[in-house]
Amino acid sequence: MASETVNPWAGISYPFDGTIPGLLEYKGVNNVLKSAIENLLMTRLGERVMMPTFGTTVLDRLFDPNDDVLSSQLSSELSNAISVWDNRIEIVTLDTERDDHYLKIKLQYKCALDPLSEEIRSAEIQIPVGEGVSQT
Repeated sequence: MASETVNPWAGISYPFDGTIPGLLEYKGVNNVLKSAIENLLMTRLGERVMMPTFGTTVLDRLFDPNDDVLSSQLSSELSNAISVWDNRIEIVTLDTERDDHYLKIKLQYKCALDPLSEEIRSAEIQIPVGEGVSQT
């Protein structure tokens, strides 16, 4: 039996996309953690009821200049948010890359609750920022 099937940090894939009606797709540890990172990153501060400090300011910064200051601030903010809100994720590296219209966040991490696993996982999130973002 694969370790993915017995890990307590796995779940059900969302949005529900079973090929046969009524069946749900299994979501392994890596996908659960990626979803948690994306959820944290794309939730505005104050958006969650009773959790006003959950989330980041990423969506509020879409029209900020795409510069080193933004990269640094978002890297720091995401790192802090993960350390506060998700003890399953141990950050190995957190890098940002910029081009004309996007800020790409590259995160390498380990599952902190699985001390026997040294597997390094990765997530890459691309965010449109700067003058290239349409306001319509």
